[in-house]
Order: sequence, then structure tokens, then C-alpha cells
Amino acid sequence: MDTTIPVLGVGAVIALAMGFNYTNGFHDAANAIATS
Repeated sequence: MDTTIPVLGVGAVIALAMGFNYTNGFHDAANAIATS
């Protein structure tokens, strides 16, 4: 039961990041990461 909370937290962060990338343009985010 101790491992379920961190996994859900990571999943929530990933989902939030995916939504953020989707709203701002996934390709723009990918280019920013690739060029940094």
C-alpha cells in the first residue's frame, strides 16, 4: 500500500505535463527540450 501513493503522484504529474504540452503545442515543447 505504501507504493500506490507515489505511483499515483507520478501518474498525476505525467498527466498534467501531457495536458500542458497539449495546450501549448506538443512540437514546440519537444523542440524546446531538444535544443536545451
